[in-house]
This record gives sequence, structure tokens and C-alpha cells, in this order.
Amino acid sequence: MHFIIVLPPWFLWVFLVSQLNDIPITEALLFHFFILDTCVFTYKSREPEILTPGKNITVADTEFGKIGLATCYDLRFPELFRKMTVEMGAEYFLITSCWPYPRIEAWNVLNKARALENTCYLISCNAVGVSSGIRAAGHSQIVDPWGNL
Repeated sequence: MHFIIVLPPWFLWVFLVSQLNDIPITEALLFHFFILDTCVFTYKSREPEILTPGKNITVADTEFGKIGLATCYDLRFPELFRKMTVEMGAEYFLITSCWPYPRIEAWNVLNKARALENTCYLISCNAVGVSSGIRAAGHSQIVDPWGNL
């Protein structure tokens, strides 16, 4: 019998960065849970029941520079990104997410805002596709410190 294990793409880069920097994977993940009854992509709003929030704000020191890690709904919390920049020296932000189509404008604005307000590069990956009738918005992007895509 063969099994295929499908991991979300964000897990792979979080795992890679955590392994390169000796950061326990459990400390480099989601801080803020998104709770909405109709959101299939967030485990039908059962995130607090299924997932455990990260314990530390994570900025990985890599050969490419200092990279701040965030997941999905964390994008709505500017103080998290400010702390990664001012107190921890982040030069880049890596964000993985699954924002649905109805909130695509907020996704676009918040990506630009977090890069611009912290004068950092922001690289975000958002899921795409349809699951149980809910459409993930896509629009993965790289934003420069001046807010340009």
C-alpha cells in the first residue's frame, strides 16, 4: 500500500528555513488564528482546535539576509512585522496564506502596507483554486520596500 502525503507549500519553506537556522518548526508558525464559519481553507474555522500557535516571533538569519516569517492572518497585525523589523532586524518577510477571493483587495493592500511601513521586501504566497465551493484568491506577490509589486 502506498500513501501520498500532501503538505501545504508554506510548510516546506518554513521547514527549510527552520532547519537551516536550528529553529524548532513548532516555533516558526502561525501566531493569529482566523475564525470564520464559512472559511473552508482554514479548517472550517477550527484552527484553534487543530493547530497550535507559534511560541516565538521568528526572524531567520540566512545567507540571503534576515527573514521574518509569518502565516496567513498574521498579515493583519502590523505590530508583529514592526517588531521583526525594529527589534529583530528583518530585511525580508516571507508570508504564506490562503486568503479567499472575497478578501483579495485587503490581501493586496496589506501586502503593500507591511512592506512599505517597514521598508522591507515582502514575499507572499497565497493559495489558489476551489475547495468546497470556496475560491482561494491567488495573487502571490513580491513587494519592494516602496510598496511596488
